[in-house]
Amino acid sequence: MEQSAKVTQQRRISFIWAIPAIALMIATWMLYQYQAQQGILIQINAKDADGIIAGKTEIRVHSVNVGMVESVNLDASHSRVIINALIEPQYATLLNKTTEIWVVKPRVDLTGVSGLGTLFSGFYLEMQPGKSEENSTEFTLLDRPPLISNDVPGKRYTLFSDDTSVLDIGTGVFYNNYQVGQIETATFDVAEQRMTYGIFVYAPYDDLVTESVLFWQRSGVEFNLSADGVNVKTGSLAQVLQGGIAFKVPEREQTGRVASENTEYPLSNSYEEALESRYDAYDYVMMSFKDSIRGLKSGAPVEFRGVRIGTVVESPARLPSGAASLFPSTSAAGVPVLVRIEYKRMNDNVALATKYWKDNVNIWIKQGMRASIKPGNLLTGANYVDMDIYPNTHPQTSGFNAGYPTFPTVSSGFSQISNQVSSVLGKLDQLKVEESLLVLNDTLTAIENLSNNMNGWITQKETQQIPSDMIAAIESLQLSMQAFDKTMRNYDANSQFMVDVSSVLEDIKTITRQLKPVARTLNEQPNMLIFEKRLPADITPPKGN
Repeated sequence: MEQSAKVTQQRRISFIWAIPAIALMIATWMLYQYQAQQGILIQINAKDADGIIAGKTEIRVHSVNVGMVESVNLDASHSRVIINALIEPQYATLLNKTTEIWVVKPRVDLTGVSGLGTLFSGFYLEMQPGKSEENSTEFTLLDRPPLISNDVPGKRYTLFSDDTSVLDIGTGVFYNNYQVGQIETATFDVAEQRMTYGIFVYAPYDDLVTESVLFWQRSGVEFNLSADGVNVKTGSLAQVLQGGIAFKVPEREQTGRVASENTEYPLSNSYEEALESRYDAYDYVMMSFKDSIRGLKSGAPVEFRGVRIGTVVESPARLPSGAASLFPSTSAAGVPVLVRIEYKRMNDNVALATKYWKDNVNIWIKQGMRASIKPGNLLTGANYVDMDIYPNTHPQTSGFNAGYPTFPTVSSGFSQISNQVSSVLGKLDQLKVEESLLVLNDTLTAIENLSNNMNGWITQKETQQIPSDMIAAIESLQLSMQAFDKTMRNYDANSQFMVDVSSVLEDIKTITRQLKPVARTLNEQPNMLIFEKRLPADITPPKGN
């Protein structure tokens, strides 16, 4: 009996000790049920709490209330705001890693005007459900609403640009002048020192984004001065005001496969620059020019008889430490210029073009292939590097300069002409031009005085009688010649003497005929030898009735 009583007492003691544990479990379950009925607690990290009020600010999805802000507090460092909110239980599936939350308030930006209704109803938090399968209860409040909802069909891509000029969020993305998307995000990567843009391309236009497309900034007006001349392009009014991003597959290129989402592409400043980025298979070559390299800029073309095969990289080349000096120590040295031979410009089959160049370049050099600087455009002053065969050049071989293979050069004909012109100008500069001009001035003064004296002499009455006396003398001489001719007919017509006399007579007759109009004109205008002949005045038509 005593042993049974002890067992019963121990059970009572165990039950008494179990009561708190059971009560705690019941309390926990009740608290869980209460919390479940109240909703799911989430945490939103924000920079500030502008317009957000605990117990009043709602959380909405497509204008449907799904939760309420419970508290707004500072974090431990007092640098950020922690917003606690309750989401109703039936909307638990909306909470995942890619869900986005932002404040809806009045906004005016490039995308338009939004949130005007909050002027009367107050600010609220908009939630955009994500597509991730991983649940989450902690989020970051966005500075601005996403431009495109996650349920809009299309794809997102990433563009990076070394140009630090910023394109605004909302700027359009164009394909053949038709807008097919827009910029969603724009951030500056401090480590890479470049801009990174997130763009969205709507379906079905996202199928146009393939592995072969090029992206470039398309401004409203593109103005380019180069060795090829002046190039001006204009876009639509929207592009003039906002600019834009354009993309397409270059001509004669394979379209390739459709790109997957989040594929990265370089963003060039122009379509021409984007085309240049395709030629990524090349070798560097160093050239030393004795001519001036003024006007030869980085990016200038390298051509062989008008066909482009490369690009100037550095002009002048930045030589590494320990390499030869930029300034030549002898007249035989030249200024180094670094260029690259781009094999894809020769043939789309890069491997074939590379092998062809490397197998034959030394043979071409022995045959006289040389590089020279030639003017590309007189308006811009831009030059380019031209390669050609010069059979009469001195034999040269390729070597190495600063670790790069060298290519022999020759002075261009244009440079030789410039040197000749400079030589002629130098000789002209040595002439005593000022003394010559003084002598010429004195001579012109003397001629002017002589002209005035001759004009006075001609206007005298005695001088005006000279033409009539000259005419009389000429007529008398003509009569004498006729008589002499009649007399000479008696001589043998076939003799040498008669032949010579006849020739002389013919010359005298010709002179007589030519002197008659001169004498007649002198009689009419005695000063004709000094001044031009007076022409009759133009006939003035009679006035109409």
